[in-house]
Amino acid sequence: MRHRTKHGRGIAAAVCLAPFLACLWCGQVAAQTTAFTYQGQLRENGAIPPESNEYDLRFRVLDAGNVQQGPTLCFDNVTPAGGLFTVSLDFGNVFTGAPRFLEIGVRPGGAAADCSLSPGTYTILAPNQTITSAPYSVMSVNSGALGGQTGAFYCNASNLNAGTLADVRLSSNVALLNNAQTFTGAKTFATTPSFTAAGAPMSVSSSILVTNLNADLLDGQHWSYYVNSSNQNAGTLADARLSSNVALLNNSQTFTGAKTFSAAPSFTAAGAPMSVSSISLVSNLNADLLDGQHGSYYQNSGNQNAGTLSDARLSSNVALLNAVQTFTANKTFSSGNPITINDTTSGGYALEVNNGGGTSVWIDNDATGSGLIAYGISLDVEGTTTRYGIVNDILGTSGSGYNVWSTNASPAGRGYYASMTGTGTTYGVYVSNNSTDGYGGYFNNTAGSGTTYGLYCENNSTDGYGLFALHDASTGTGPAIYGRSDSTTSDAFAIHGRMNSASASTSSAALRGENLGAGRGVWGSVIGEGEGVYGATVDGEGVYGIASPSTTTEICYGGYFSGGNSDSSRGVYGTVSGAGIGVFGYSSGGYGGYFDTGVGGGAALYVVGTASVGVITIRGGADLAENFEVATKPEEVKPGMLVMIDADNPGGVTLARGAYNKCVAGVVSGAKELQAGMILGQFDDQKDARPVALTGRVWTYVDAGGEGVEPGDLLTTSDTPGYAMKATDYARAQGAVIGKAMSRLAKGEKGLVLVLVNLQ
Repeated sequence: MRHRTKHGRGIAAAVCLAPFLACLWCGQVAAQTTAFTYQGQLRENGAIPPESNEYDLRFRVLDAGNVQQGPTLCFDNVTPAGGLFTVSLDFGNVFTGAPRFLEIGVRPGGAAADCSLSPGTYTILAPNQTITSAPYSVMSVNSGALGGQTGAFYCNASNLNAGTLADVRLSSNVALLNNAQTFTGAKTFATTPSFTAAGAPMSVSSSILVTNLNADLLDGQHWSYYVNSSNQNAGTLADARLSSNVALLNNSQTFTGAKTFSAAPSFTAAGAPMSVSSISLVSNLNADLLDGQHGSYYQNSGNQNAGTLSDARLSSNVALLNAVQTFTANKTFSSGNPITINDTTSGGYALEVNNGGGTSVWIDNDATGSGLIAYGISLDVEGTTTRYGIVNDILGTSGSGYNVWSTNASPAGRGYYASMTGTGTTYGVYVSNNSTDGYGGYFNNTAGSGTTYGLYCENNSTDGYGLFALHDASTGTGPAIYGRSDSTTSDAFAIHGRMNSASASTSSAALRGENLGAGRGVWGSVIGEGEGVYGATVDGEGVYGIASPSTTTEICYGGYFSGGNSDSSRGVYGTVSGAGIGVFGYSSGGYGGYFDTGVGGGAALYVVGTASVGVITIRGGADLAENFEVATKPEEVKPGMLVMIDADNPGGVTLARGAYNKCVAGVVSGAKELQAGMILGQFDDQKDARPVALTGRVWTYVDAGGEGVEPGDLLTTSDTPGYAMKATDYARAQGAVIGKAMSRLAKGEKGLVLVLVNLQ
């Protein structure tokens, strides 16, 4: 192939590529390289140049897109013989099967510098030479590897991973499942083999003993069959095979164990069936009869017909007249006067009952006749000193014990009735309890109807108490009076106080609590749904609390109410059916009402309807905000960021984007813990809402990358999403200003700036 050039003198080259062959087999192969020989002929203006001429040759391999592949090869001062030259080229592994082209550059030689220098001085011979299959034979015909693997890989049977080797490719020494074959070597089976052929599973032609052969069956029987004596069905076992413990008919032997005859023995001698010549005691002889009587005859107390059984022969569970004993089980007396106990000892007890648990004394009076006055127990105590009809003492220091448990199922009866007619300091009932969690008195009315009372107290004295309760301990939290109601009916009360007189004084109280220390005058709590303290009145105060501190530094409350942890509970709940006031608070110098959530994010005062006020002083916030829903990526919207009107969600906002955006709506309140003073639009169905400041002071994120911010600068939206910037183009800022800066931010910084929001 010939090439001509217009540079200096015409140069042409004829190209010949010598092919290579290779063979891959499973033995030793000659290693092949990526080099190949190139031979060409140069001509100048169609003539063979003199042999004294020198030329620099440069070779490059290009792909179809003229991108070089591999290195550039240069040959300095080549002297062609008769115009012919031969060079060895090695471009490495650039022949992958894709088209490749050889570019040849020629320039006059003799220069001192290397031929790779000054590449622009070469004349490129056109066209480029297409490299045909000769170099590729290094890969496709003769290679030290096939598919990236050496010949040894394919000679290793463990590398076969597909297909099934035919039986005929196996040697005759390989056992096949479907062939009858003879094993000539000893075989050890690590797992139990399974033979499924019909008939005998296997056959053994030799009668030579097979050592250690362990068969599962012998003549079709398991080994346990042959060690079972019941399967011995022929022959007679010799006496010598019996142990010495077996009795033989013709031997004199001694029985050392007790003998039981399942069948009566037969003695055929005349007279007595057997005789014993010795009169010595036969130990452990167990006769069936004694004097003609069976043993059960002597075990029947009805056959005891003489003598008296001594107390010592009675069990400890039998009550004796002359012994002090404790009854551990309930006793029921059903006669007219069931029990009479007389005790004339001074200071003693007519009856003492000790019980480790349960009920010491249970009295049941079932009198149902008309006009009957029946008592479960009636006591008459006489004397002028300290006397008690009943003394009950529960010694336990824990548990729920009761000194007296009294129940009454009558619709108009009394569970417990006590009357004192004496003078002085007397008590109809005096109850004391030393238990840490018990009750001095527990009264329970279980009647399902009627106007009944678990405890009814009445006082006719002008200075007395219908009920006086005292917590005398200096410590502890137990109440002097504890009221509890388990009713689920509306308007049920654990303790109900009522002023029955319509002309009572305005300072009278149906229920009054007074505390002379630092505690609570009245304390009410509720575990479920209800009211800790509930008051109702016709013309007074349902609940009236007064605090009278002795100094101006004391902290006291006329009324203190807590709603607990429920989402639906109320610290104070007041209602009025007329034109009055549900909750009324008054203070001459402080706060008529003081409300505190105690936790962040709560509402100290929640108003349903219209709140009518004269002046509102906001103490905790600095801006007026309104809640707006954020429908698009709400997680990106943080306090202090600018938001704009969301055109795709009417009534909602989204993160503000773009400089001088006229859709800017405001700044999200709450940055640097400066909360909103008032928030509008708190709707229950709002989702992902943010309080957006409409006016007032709020910390705002500002990007001062272009201009620094000084107090008084107008701020607008920026290209940084959610950030404001200084407004410098006032024509574009019309309708896009959020307010004025109240603090500085240096140029090039990003941060928070206090802004007086005033949308323009």
